[in-house]
Amino acid sequence: MAFKLHPIRRARRVKLVVAERHSHPLKLDKRSYLLVKIDYAKGELAVGRCTPGHVLTHEFRGKGAKSLCKAVVASGLMTRLDHAAYLGRELQRAEICLKNRKMRYVQDAA
Repeated sequence: MAFKLHPIRRARRVKLVVAERHSHPLKLDKRSYLLVKIDYAKGELAVGRCTPGHVLTHEFRGKGAKSLCKAVVASGLMTRLDHAAYLGRELQRAEICLKNRKMRYVQDAA
């Protein structure tokens, strides 16, 4: 499927947002949290969804960060956009470590 590119017009007033390191408090998802790991033996990335009671309810596996992130988001289990962005960053880091087996992956604490 080919996309037709259209010229972009600029609004009279474009709001500039400068990204800075925010120190806003982490808002946890009340329904679950996600764990990211690498299965080096199978050459896969894995995401586990756990309840607040620390029970694993779903496991997602895949070879690449992009497809795995899409699968988790498509499942409808994520309730926060910031968590989806965090998952994408973590899976990208994990994929780099999987490809370069000399690097050890440790999930960031968000």
